[in-house]
Amino acid sequence: LLNGQPVQATDIVINFDKTMFKASNILNGKVYDNLIRQDITDGQVSVTGAVQATANPEMKTGEVFTFTMEALKKGTSELSFDKNLTITAKNGVNTLSGAQNISIQVE
Repeated sequence: LLNGQPVQATDIVINFDKTMFKASNILNGKVYDNLIRQDITDGQVSVTGAVQATANPEMKTGEVFTFTMEALKKGTSELSFDKNLTITAKNGVNTLSGAQNISIQVE
């Protein structure tokens, strides 16, 4: 998501099949001091992070957050970024260049 470029704010929304997986345990990564929002709802993980509102905020690259996925059954399913709700921003401009979905097979 960050593509090696530091940003001031990030909204990340990941969709998943709630009949296949159970999400839990969102943990802050190394990019932001604190996460502003961290929600798990039916089939969706949502996280918002932002730098401190100072004259010269420290911007970092790296891991924004982690979370745990528990398989509820066998099969193949996708974790997908909600492209309408996922952004990275710097100076008020969306800098998101792309977000790669992932297919997970549970045996």
